[in-house]
Amino acid sequence: RKAAQQRARVLFGRAANAVNLAMWAILVSFFRLHPPARRSASLIAASAVVMILTVIYLRQAAMTNAHRLTYIAITALGSVALPTCSDLGQAAESVCRCSALLLGEAIGYLIEWRMRVAYLDRNTCAACACSVCTLYRGKQEDSFVQEDSFAPLHFSAAALSAVRVQPWTLVFTDAALEARYTSAAFRAACTPFCAFFTLLVLLDLMLAVIFPNIIGGMIVAVVCEGGLVVARVWADGIADQQHARKVFGRAANAINLLMWGSVVSIFRFHPPALSHAYLVAPAAMLCCMIGIYLRQSALTNAHRLAFVATTALACAMLPTLSELSELGRSTEPLCFGGALLLGEVIGYTLELNNRHARLQLHKRDLLQREMQTEADKCRKVNEELKLLTAAKDNFVASLSHEM
Repeated sequence: RKAAQQRARVLFGRAANAVNLAMWAILVSFFRLHPPARRSASLIAASAVVMILTVIYLRQAAMTNAHRLTYIAITALGSVALPTCSDLGQAAESVCRCSALLLGEAIGYLIEWRMRVAYLDRNTCAACACSVCTLYRGKQEDSFVQEDSFAPLHFSAAALSAVRVQPWTLVFTDAALEARYTSAAFRAACTPFCAFFTLLVLLDLMLAVIFPNIIGGMIVAVVCEGGLVVARVWADGIADQQHARKVFGRAANAINLLMWGSVVSIFRFHPPALSHAYLVAPAAMLCCMIGIYLRQSALTNAHRLAFVATTALACAMLPTLSELSELGRSTEPLCFGGALLLGEVIGYTLELNNRHARLQLHKRDLLQREMQTEADKCRKVNEELKLLTAAKDNFVASLSHEM
């Protein structure tokens, strides 16, 4: 609520670090005086995911670099100072938490970098439009140009208002703009998509080590996720990115169907021993992130919804995997389905914001081109009037000479 937001950033950063320092001091003191009983290693996996998301949101909160790095350093030191909480041991727990902080910082850096580049592009277009407007005002002051040459740009206003984003499908009403946007977004999403599914491979390997009872399903998931990365890299090399979107969407759904069919078959014929309920938390978080990344990967709506539907159906068909089933057989499918729905909602919000930003760039580009056309027309009229004035002066001079 402060008017000076720069001052508010500094104050909030100091307050956040003070609260974080007090929290970790209390936690470390309490757990040192009252050591907790050792829990399953999945507790560390869940806390690592929370730390990753926390650091990403620190980047999105626009905190100063000094305050953000101080927050991360306090969290890392507090994590190292905690006593052993699981079967992994204190050294392994510290490495997992610190690695999660580092990974969150890397992901947050990439997201903020893309946001700043997009903001710079928008400001560049606005500056170009302002320079053309300045040129207009200068031309209006020229005595050789008539005021009628600067009629209001009714055509530009009509063209700008005609293009909009459809609320449910998030598709531009302008087909050409939709094709350009989706092609550019699909090509730009190649590296983040490959990085995300490579991260999923590492997480699946980690889950396979922590929970040996599900190692068969995790191996199938690792192979299929690697196949998705290969298919995405292959699609990036196709010249026609609209055709590549459709081909990759079909390949992704085929690989996803094969993966879930194999995983469900393995777990149905060889039911795993029940794991701790903490297993559901990282699995649900992965489902949520998959929904978000499918939106950011510029897949067609049909392919994306088919991918989500296949995943939801497979999660409902899986046998009981954790002790969470004590609350009811439907508890695990509800958690996974809710995570997929949450990922779809977050992805929808992010894509809506991206499309509105792209629409503003498109409108500014249209306005800039229209203003440039009008400026060229005024220059031409100006040159013609200069020639006409010079001819008039020559005629008057000749007439005076003859008289």
